[in-house]
This record gives sequence, C-alpha cells and structure tokens, in this order.
Amino acid sequence: MDLELATLNDMVDELRRRQMRFVLVAVEPNNHASAATVMHAAQGMDVRDLVGLVKMAWMEVLRQNNGGTSTGAPPASMN
Repeated sequence: MDLELATLNDMVDELRRRQMRFVLVAVEPNNHASAATVMHAAQGMDVRDLVGLVKMAWMEVLRQNNGGTSTGAPPASMN
C-alpha cells in the first residue's frame, strides 16, 4: 500500500478548490522566534468573515484546553 502525504500547499489548494471558508496559520519550529518560518492562507467572503473564523478557532481551542467548557473571550483586538 502506498502512502501519499500532502503538503500544506496541497491542502490549501484543495480547500480553495472546494470553495471552503478557512484560515490557516502554520509556524515551522525554530529555536529563534524572530527567524521562524510562517505560512498563512485564507479564503472567506470578506475580512470580517475571516476574523469570525479566527474567533471561532480561538473559542474552540479554549474549550478543548478547559476540558470542554470555556467562557474565555478572544482578545479585545479581535473584536
């Protein structure tokens, strides 16, 4: 059985082909934060839509970190 691995670019291309709304931020591990390699891609209806997707992701991460319950809000800069 052959195992075919997808790159981040492959995944982004597929999400765009399917016309899905998404925000992706990937950071390559590095010993120095200032030299980190960052990849980002997004597709949405408009900027407010993309901010909404980021807020949704923020809330989901908080919920999972708190064992399924979260009342934490995104930073004020995301409002």
